[in-house]
Amino acid sequence: MRKLAGINPTNQLSTATRASTLMCDGCMLSMFKTQIKMPLLSNADLSTAFSRLTSSCKVTTLKVTAPGTATQWAISSTSTTKTGSATSSSASSTSTACVGKTYTIQSSDRCTSVALSQRIGTTALFAANNLKADCKTFPKTGTLCIPSASACTPHQVSFAAPIIDTCADLVRANNATVLQLVAWNPELGTNCANLNRLSDGYTMCLSSPGGSWIDPHPSSSSLTVNATTTSVDTIFTLSMTPIPDSYIITGIVMSSPTASASLSKAITTGG
Repeated sequence: MRKLAGINPTNQLSTATRASTLMCDGCMLSMFKTQIKMPLLSNADLSTAFSRLTSSCKVTTLKVTAPGTATQWAISSTSTTKTGSATSSSASSTSTACVGKTYTIQSSDRCTSVALSQRIGTTALFAANNLKADCKTFPKTGTLCIPSASACTPHQVSFAAPIIDTCADLVRANNATVLQLVAWNPELGTNCANLNRLSDGYTMCLSSPGGSWIDPHPSSSSLTVNATTTSVDTIFTLSMTPIPDSYIITGIVMSSPTASASLSKAITTGG
């Protein structure tokens, strides 16, 4: 396919005119087919283009079944759902029991104020309650689920002078790294690039949601050693002066009195 496209394999640049048969190449058509079958990449225009291409190429062996649109994470239509007792217009999904605590919405509440007071990121609050990610449609009544797994040290983003948040400042002030900040707040994107796209007052996490990791199998802080009776080696220092070619013998470890006496005799007799 690379040859048909006129691509130089060394620098990956086009160095020749593309062959007219490129789009009918089996590998090229298979790439289109694979993309159409992927829910996050497929669309009607791509399917139409593929149909026209296979028709003009007179290819009848590549049949594609478009992905379903009823997948929970691919729903585009909206309907009224309930999580707890708060209602909102959002994508349908299966409600699950709240693992954490419930919060009763007050008339003066906003999405950011609830997130801050309940110590949870704004995005996590939306996700946990199946709410549309828009504070303008935040429910006015009912209850919300505050998952214990999302609890963190909250921080309201500020873009108004004199406090203008930056990723560098947040990382420095909290003794963290950019990778940690993004892990705690995935909505920040790669290298924290999306921070300035958040709204003023948005609540984010400055600690690991759910708390720090705890080793489920910590090592014992103290070891119990069974007391046993063993012989103790004799450690002593001999200073031999004046002896020809005198030696200072230090740090000799003897395992018994007999061995000690033998060494002393050998030194004094020169044997």
